[in-house]
Amino acid sequence: MSGTNPKNGTKIVDEYYRLSKRSKYPVEELVPLSSLKQGQKGKLVFALGEPGTIRRLCDLGLIPETEVRVLKKGSAGGPVMLEVRSSEIVIGSEIASKVLVKPL
Repeated sequence: MSGTNPKNGTKIVDEYYRLSKRSKYPVEELVPLSSLKQGQKGKLVFALGEPGTIRRLCDLGLIPETEVRVLKKGSAGGPVMLEVRSSEIVIGSEIASKVLVKPL
């Protein structure tokens, strides 16, 4: 689900939302990714944001049903380092607060 070509950007976002509709988790069980503690795992369910933000999350491998683990959190709203599919990525705390996960 990656690609930065503007022509297929809409397809990427549409596919993201299609996958997120399959969620089997009640909304009461979901928390923002930013609320997970260091070392804690979660399964990505949904993200809120503009189409460009959703495309970027997809490019980073953050799509619905993907398991993530918080490796490190910056102090005072700093960036969040994650393990996603055996890779380490960093996202801003504002974006992490808009990504909803099911804690594992």
